[in-house]
Amino acid sequence: MAKGYKKQQGLPDLPAQAVADRDIFTPSSGRDIHIRQPDHFFFQQLVASKETFEPPTYSFPAAGGGTIVKAHDEQSIKDPATSEADKAAWAEYKEKSNQAEADFARRVLEFFILDAADLEAPEPEATPDDPWVARCRRFNVPIAKDPDERKLQYVLTWYFRKEEDATDFMAAVIAFISQEDEAAKALKDTFRAAIQEARAGRLAEARKQLVDIGRAARRLP
Repeated sequence: MAKGYKKQQGLPDLPAQAVADRDIFTPSSGRDIHIRQPDHFFFQQLVASKETFEPPTYSFPAAGGGTIVKAHDEQSIKDPATSEADKAAWAEYKEKSNQAEADFARRVLEFFILDAADLEAPEPEATPDDPWVARCRRFNVPIAKDPDERKLQYVLTWYFRKEEDATDFMAAVIAFISQEDEAAKALKDTFRAAIQEARAGRLAEARKQLVDIGRAARRLP
């Protein structure tokens, strides 16, 4: 398999029955992230919450009479006969769709970090000598008090060093998720091309499919 996404060979600190259910993802920091199956219920809710928009339509006479109505696409909108009003409606549709896709991608990445990354962020008061805690304090970086926000901050600043790490992690988790999960199937339909590349070990190609996710979702403190 490609570097950055490898099958786990064994974890002495995990129960034997759990080992078979996990993979390991190695980002550019070199610090391994153990991947686990995310919570089914919240995963379903996340996928169901994806916002979609209908493209504008255009109409033309049917050969046998009447009118045919079709949705605009990338080709039809370029037709010289397309009205300025339709072009404006298409531009608005694309803007809303792109923003919704970016928002969805950010929430998916956050969910994967919170639920599929099998690690916990250090608590500053309990582990003052932890390397990440010490680094944040040295450079006056505030550490989030909320456990979820702290875990996101921890992974995005201590494990992920490059934009590609977020996209590679997404590809690794999507490829790992149970084949029988209906929500997983819906998510995989969204990122089908990336999944195919990730499963083939071609993370560079998967990254191209997911690059917008990395750009939209990388959140620094």
